Amino acid sequence: MYRPVRENNYFMYIYDIYDISNYTDLEFPIVGNITDANPPRGEDLVFSKDETLLVVNYGQGIVIYDSQDKFNLRALSYWFIPINLNGWPSSIVLSDDNKYCIVASRTIGTFFLLDLSDIMKPRLVNQTYTNGAELLLKSSVYTNIAYVCDGTSGFAILDFQALPQFKFISRIPVDGWANHMTLISNEKYAIVSSMDYNGMISVIDLSNLYNPVIISKYIENNEQSIANCVLKSLEYGFSTSNKGLRIFPLRSQIAIHSSFYLLTEDSSVKAISNNLLIGQSVLIQLLLLYATDGMQILDVFYYKNFQKSNLPSWIEFIKVDNSIKMLVDKQASSSSSTSTQNILIIQTAVPFQSNSFVYDEVPTNLTDSQLIFNLLKEKGIIMNNNLLSVTFDPNSISISLSQLDLPQTNRLVELVILTLQRGIYYNPISFSVSSSLLFQPDNLEMINSLSQEVRVQMTIELNSGGTFVEKQYSGVITSISEDGQSILIYGTLDAVNKVLKQKIFYFLSPLITDEVKQALKVNLVIVDGLNENLIINQNFIEATKYYLRQKSYIQQTSSLQSQINEQFSGSEMTVIEQNTINIQFNTFQDSDNFPISYEVKLMSNEQGVGFIVFPIDYWLKFQPTSLQFSGIAPIFLLNTKITIKMIATDGYSITSDIFTIKLTKLPFTYVLSLLLQILTPLVSIVQIYKYRYLIINLFCHKKIISSKECVHPNQLYIKFILLLGKNVLYANQIVQLYIKEIQKKRKSSIRFSNLSLKQSEIAQGETQKQIQRSQNTLNINNKTENRLQYEQNSQFKEAFPVLQNKLPEIYETYCTKDGRIDMNRVFKNIQNNKILDQYMGSKNLFRSGCLQKNEIFIFEGVRVFLSRFVLEKDEKLKNFYLFLKKLSLKSQKYSNNDWYKDYVGICLNQGGDSKYIENITLDQVIKTYQVKQDKIIQIFGIYQKSENLENKLEKLQTHQLNILKQVLIGDSLGIVNQEIGFFKKCFGESLWLRKQKIKRIQAYLQDTESCLFKIKNLFNCGFTPYGIQKNLNLPNWLFFELKRGYIIFKGTPTEQDIEKFQVRISDTSHYTVKKFDIEVTQMQEVQENRQKEHSMNITKQYPYQQMQTDSNLINNNKSFNLLQQQQYLIQNAKINMPQNNCVDDLSFNQQHQKELAREEQFQIKKQQQYEEEEKDDVMEYTNYGQSPSSQNQNYLFQSKPHDLKFLDWSNINM
Repeated sequence: MYRPVRENNYFMYIYDIYDISNYTDLEFPIVGNITDANPPRGEDLVFSKDETLLVVNYGQGIVIYDSQDKFNLRALSYWFIPINLNGWPSSIVLSDDNKYCIVASRTIGTFFLLDLSDIMKPRLVNQTYTNGAELLLKSSVYTNIAYVCDGTSGFAILDFQALPQFKFISRIPVDGWANHMTLISNEKYAIVSSMDYNGMISVIDLSNLYNPVIISKYIENNEQSIANCVLKSLEYGFSTSNKGLRIFPLRSQIAIHSSFYLLTEDSSVKAISNNLLIGQSVLIQLLLLYATDGMQILDVFYYKNFQKSNLPSWIEFIKVDNSIKMLVDKQASSSSSTSTQNILIIQTAVPFQSNSFVYDEVPTNLTDSQLIFNLLKEKGIIMNNNLLSVTFDPNSISISLSQLDLPQTNRLVELVILTLQRGIYYNPISFSVSSSLLFQPDNLEMINSLSQEVRVQMTIELNSGGTFVEKQYSGVITSISEDGQSILIYGTLDAVNKVLKQKIFYFLSPLITDEVKQALKVNLVIVDGLNENLIINQNFIEATKYYLRQKSYIQQTSSLQSQINEQFSGSEMTVIEQNTINIQFNTFQDSDNFPISYEVKLMSNEQGVGFIVFPIDYWLKFQPTSLQFSGIAPIFLLNTKITIKMIATDGYSITSDIFTIKLTKLPFTYVLSLLLQILTPLVSIVQIYKYRYLIINLFCHKKIISSKECVHPNQLYIKFILLLGKNVLYANQIVQLYIKEIQKKRKSSIRFSNLSLKQSEIAQGETQKQIQRSQNTLNINNKTENRLQYEQNSQFKEAFPVLQNKLPEIYETYCTKDGRIDMNRVFKNIQNNKILDQYMGSKNLFRSGCLQKNEIFIFEGVRVFLSRFVLEKDEKLKNFYLFLKKLSLKSQKYSNNDWYKDYVGICLNQGGDSKYIENITLDQVIKTYQVKQDKIIQIFGIYQKSENLENKLEKLQTHQLNILKQVLIGDSLGIVNQEIGFFKKCFGESLWLRKQKIKRIQAYLQDTESCLFKIKNLFNCGFTPYGIQKNLNLPNWLFFELKRGYIIFKGTPTEQDIEKFQVRISDTSHYTVKKFDIEVTQMQEVQENRQKEHSMNITKQYPYQQMQTDSNLINNNKSFNLLQQQQYLIQNAKINMPQNNCVDDLSFNQQHQKELAREEQFQIKKQQQYEEEEKDDVMEYTNYGQSPSSQNQNYLFQSKPHDLKFLDWSNINM
C-alpha cells in the first residue's frame, strides 16, 4: 500500500499488507519509502492502468514516477499549477493509454488536462472551470469514462473519448458539496457523500449513463458525510461524518419477488418488464420468499421527493392478495424524453416470539425474554398478532425494564429497541415510467399514443409571411387562428396520423427567400390527455419533409394575348355583332388542385386610374365558369382598343395577365343597311324585311306547334329534338338514284327475279308452317287454316301481280323475309353501282368503326325512305297507314304536327337514370323511339270491322307490320318526303337545321291578365317572355343543352313550379321553327283529365263498339281470325319487339289478353331456340333499344373496305 506522508523527511511510505489478518494493530511493516528534504502535501495518488506510472499530488502540482520497480520509484517529471491561479491538486486520473492526465483542484474549482506524450515534459493543453473539481474516479467497467464529484456542480460523468476537449455526457445536482463517492453493484449505483448541512448521502442510479437519476437520499440534521464505503457483501454501508461513523443497512432481511403484468381491455394479463408507459393498466404481484408464520405485508408506500408517503390516487394496494394495481399516470414521469424511476416501499412485519429477547451481551435467558415479551405486549408495543405496532417510533419510545432484576438495564433497553426495529422491514420495488406519447416522423404512424384521440397544434413564427391553408382534411376537425400562423388538428389517432402523412398545406409568400426559410421555426404541441404535452421544435425545411407542405403558386401556361390572336386575326373584332372570346381552362393552373377563381378588370380611359372593375352595364360579359367573354360592342366603340386584365387566384397566390382587343370591323349587314339608308328611299321596305319574321311567325305558328306535354312534380322530364340539317334531303336523293338504278336493271334481271320468287315461296312456306303450328296450339280446325292460307296467298298475288303473283321485287331487293329493310344489302348495292359517286362526289364516308353524326342521319334516312317506297307500292298497307293517321287526327289528342305520338313513344333503356341521360349518344337517342305495336294491332281489328273502305287490307302480315313501324318511326324522326320550306323547318320531333342555326330557346307565359288577351291570343301575341331577367330564358328547373346532332331538355320540377308555359325555338333569322307547351300539374289532376279525355275519345271514335260484348268478339268468326293474326304477328315480331310500356290505355278484353299471354309464353321458348340458331347471321337485325326501328349500324361498317366512297362533306354542315 502506497501512502503519501510528511514526516522525518519522508514523502511516501510503502506498506506490506499482503496478509492483513496477521496484524492486530494498525502498524503495518514499511517495505519502502521516498525521501524529500521538504516533503509537500500529497493528497491523492493514482497508478496507470499498466502500472508503469505513478502520479502523486505534490504541493501545488504533481510528480510522475516510473513505477516499473514497485519498491524503487524514480521521479520522471514535475508539473505545477500556474502560480497566478494559486491552486492545490485534490484528485488525479490517467487515461488508459497514458496519453492524458487530468488534475482536479478544488481550491480553484478547475480541471487541468496534461498531455503526457513526452513523459519528461508534461504539457498543459486544456482546462475547464466548474466551481467544484473535488474528486475524479476512473471507471473500471467502461473504458472511456470517469465519474466526477464536482462540488456544488453535483455529480457528473466525463467522456474520455472527447479529449483533449472536456465533455461531460451527463450531470445531476446533489444536495450540498459533492465530496466523495463509492461505486457499487458493478457501477450500477453510486453512493455520493456531500458536505454542508443540507445534504449527506445520495444514491444515484447509473443504469443510463446519459441520464443518471437520484433514487434515494439520507439526511440527518446537522450531520455531514465526508466519505463513505460499503462491505463487499453490500449488507451495510458506512459514512464518516462530523459526528462519527454511521452504519446503513443496504439489504433487507426479507426477500420479496415482484412480477409486473399488463391488464388489457379484454381483462387478460400479459407479463411485462418494469419499464412502464403512461396510460398502461398494470398489476404488480408481490410474493414473500422464505416467509415465516405470521409474516405479513402491512402496507405499501410511494417514495416521492425522497420521502416515504402514502400511495397516490393512481396506485392501489390490494392487501387480500398482496398485489398492487396501477393506472400509470403522467405524475410518475418527470420528462417526456427520458424515463423516470419510481420506487414503491413494501412494509413487511415479522412476528415476535417469546424467545426473541435473549442476548449474549447482557445475559438473559428464556424466562427473561418471556417477561420482556409480555411487558411489551402489555404496553401495546407488540400487538396481539405478535407484530410490531404501527405507531412504534424508536426515537421517541420510552421503555423501562427496572422491574426486571437484570444487570445493565440501559444497555438491555438499547438491545430491545434494536430488536423491535428489526420487526419491520422495508423493501423497495422500482419501476421506470416513460411517456407513451411519441413523435417519430420517419415512421408510417408519426404519433404513437395509448390514447384514442389526440390534438396537434402547429405554429409557425409570426414573421414567416405566410398562413396555413383553409382546407377540409378527412376525418379530423381543424381550426386556424386569426393570424393564420397556427392550426389546430383534432381527431382520432389514426385520422390525425393520416392527415399528417398527407401533409398540412402552408402558404408562404413568394417574397420569402431560402435563407429566411432555413431560419423559420415550426412548433408542434401534441396533446393526448394522458401524457404531458409533447413539444417538438423543427425548422421549416425539415418539417416539409414529413408533415408540412408548402402550397404551390398558380402558374400561367400560355399568354392570353396569343389566345386572342388565334381566335381573331390581329385581335380585331367586329362592332354591333355578337363576339365570343374563349379562354383555355389550362391557362392558369394550380399543381395542388385548389379551385381557381377569376376576376376581370378594364383599363380605364382616365389617366392614373389604371384598371377598374367591369361596370355592370358594360357590353362585354365574363362567365367565370366557362372562361368566356361575350357581348355586342356598340357602334361608338369603333376604332378603339380595349385592354382587359384577367386575375386568377386560389385564395392565396395571385397571378394575372392582360390582353387587348381592337374594335375595327363593321359587319357587312350594317354597311349594307347604311348604304340602303343613304342611297334609296326603300329604307322602309328594308325595315319591313328586317322584321319579316314577326309576320311569318304570326301566320305560320300553327304549322310548328306541338302538343302540350304534362310534367309532374319531383319527376324527371326529358325531351329530345334532333337537328337533321340537310341530311334528310341527301338521303332522299340517294334513295331516288338507287331506285332508278334498280329499275334500269329490272328487265335484265328476270332470271334473278324468278330465283328470288322461289326463295320467297320457300320463305312463305316457312311462314305458313309457323302459322300452322300456332293454329294447332289454339286448336283451330283445318277449314280455318286453309282459309287463312288462302287469304295470305291472295294477298301476295294481289299486291305484286308483275312478279307472277309473288312478293314485289322491292321486297326481294331491299327487305329480309320479315319485311325489314336489309341495310347491308342496300349499301353493298349502292357501293357496287357507285351511286354516291354520281351524286355527291368522291369523298369517303363511313370510314370509322362507329357512325358519325351525319352518317347516322343519312343511314336512318335511307332506311326510312326505302320503307316509304315499299309502303307506296303496297296500296292496301298504305290505306291502313292513312287510316291510322286519319284516326289520330280525328281524336284530336295530339296536334296535326305530331299525330304519330298515338303510335310512337319514347322510352329510355335505363329508366331515366341521370348518369345514363348525361352520357347518352345520338345513336341511343334515335333508339328511344319505339312503336306501340299492341295499339296498332288493336286498331287493325277496328280497321277490319270498318265498312265502306276500298282496297282494304284484310290481313296484316309480319313484313307489312315491320314496314309500317319503320314509316311511323320516320314520321316521328322527321324523315319525310318533303322539300325543306323557307319557313317550315320542323318535321316530327326534329328540326331540319344545323346546330349553328339555333339562335334562341325561350319560354313564354300567357298574358292572361291583359284586357286584350283574347285579341292578342287570336294573333298569337298573348305571350310574354318568361322571367324578369334577360338571361332567364327558361324556368329554373328546366335546362337545355345543344349537343352534337340534337337538343336535350331535362329537369325536375317541384311543387312550387306548377305552371303552364310555352317553349319556342328560333333560328338565326328570328323565325320560330318549333314551339310546344309544357304544363307542370299534380299527378291526380293529370290522371283525372286523362281518364275523362280517354273516355271521350273512345266514344267519339268507336261509338258502335260500346254495345258489343266480350263474348260477341270471341264468338265472331271474323274476330277469331283476327286473334289468330295478332298472335301470329306477335310471334314473328317478338325477336325485336318487346312488350311496350309506352302504349296508351287502349286494351283488349280480358279473355283476349289471357289467351295472348299463354301463347306468348309458349312462343318465347321457341323464339329462344330461333335466336340461338340465327345469332351468327350477318343479315340479322340488332335490338335497337328493344325496338325493330333500326339495324346495327356499327356492325354493317366495322369491316367496310377503305375504298368505300360516299357523300361529299364539303356541302354538308355538321
